[in-house]
Amino acid sequence: GQYTGGRPDTCSLSVSDAVRIEEECIIAMLRKGQIDVAGHIGRALEKFFPGAVFPAGPIQNIISEAKRAGIAVEINARSKNAADILRECIKLDCPMSFGTDAHSLGAIGLYHHLEIKGIVD
Repeated sequence: GQYTGGRPDTCSLSVSDAVRIEEECIIAMLRKGQIDVAGHIGRALEKFFPGAVFPAGPIQNIISEAKRAGIAVEINARSKNAADILRECIKLDCPMSFGTDAHSLGAIGLYHHLEIKGIVD
């Protein structure tokens, strides 16, 4: 079913429920059309389930919806799935916004852990 709002108790969520809620929330924002960039895709899952990886299917669904809406998708350097999101954005020709999610001046512009060579070449 559809997520109906409110703040879920993350302790009682399964990984698949968390993925579904995050996917539905991002797609709802894209459809509403009042955002310029869909950011931090998969980061809520990473925060509450540190070992989990946001699956390819929901990534594809989100990026397809962003492309349809003409809204950019953030390639966030701190995200575990940044390279997967980048590949899908390139594949679908979806607008992108690159963000390092820097929390200090020295981290601005660093993508040191994100290997994008070969993806954009």
